[in-house]
Amino acid sequence: MIRDIRSRKYSAEFAGVLMLVHFELHRQEPRNLMMDLHWYLAETRPGWNVFIHFLDSEGNLCFQGDYPLDGETPDALGFVYSRRTVAIPQDIARGVYRVRLGAWSPSERRHLPLGRLRGYLREQPGPYHNAILLDEFTI
Repeated sequence: MIRDIRSRKYSAEFAGVLMLVHFELHRQEPRNLMMDLHWYLAETRPGWNVFIHFLDSEGNLCFQGDYPLDGETPDALGFVYSRRTVAIPQDIARGVYRVRLGAWSPSERRHLPLGRLRGYLREQPGPYHNAILLDEFTI
């Protein structure tokens, strides 16, 4: 099973135990985004969260869709399938936006380190260097 995960075209591993193996973004309604996320969890710790930032063309954070991993129950093989809806705020201007994703531990006040990366772009050096850049979409 692990060999299958490693052969995927896209993956991002956080803290050596949390791996994003699939991300898909859909427009559900004019002001709602639907995100499908598939994770492989070798281990989780209480309080871990996923941050999902929506950035404008200048890289500014415009809105977000963060969520906790607490309560996510892996299947027998360690996979978690999440579907999240994010409302696009009414005051968000038309344009192209980019999705930035990472994991963090609020109790430790740190982002989880980004390890192996395949197919995704790593965020530039700076406060979000342990995050990845995903899809672009237009409002």
